[in-house]
Amino acid sequence: MTLQLPCLKSAFDPASGEAGALPQQIRAQLAGQGYGSIAFEQDGQDLLVTARTGCLVLAAVYDLSTGALMAQDIWHQNDEAALEVLSVAGEGAQAGSAA
Repeated sequence: MTLQLPCLKSAFDPASGEAGALPQQIRAQLAGQGYGSIAFEQDGQDLLVTARTGCLVLAAVYDLSTGALMAQDIWHQNDEAALEVLSVAGEGAQAGSAA
């Protein structure tokens, strides 16, 4: 089975001028592709996004100033303990996210 990366792209809408517009747009893109447990973590000008659908885990990094997708990776997660850690980390990150 070949894994197909989700269709992520630059989601920045500079005309909106809204704080938090990038995470909202990314969340909508991923949710539309069936991803859940979507979490955001900001590190300087980088926005780290993690999401999960079934046993597939997605991680992506966006540049907050431009909205450009800098990197992304997807992998099959079959380790239940690792999924639990990701879930707990995602809940904490979502609670403090701008989205």
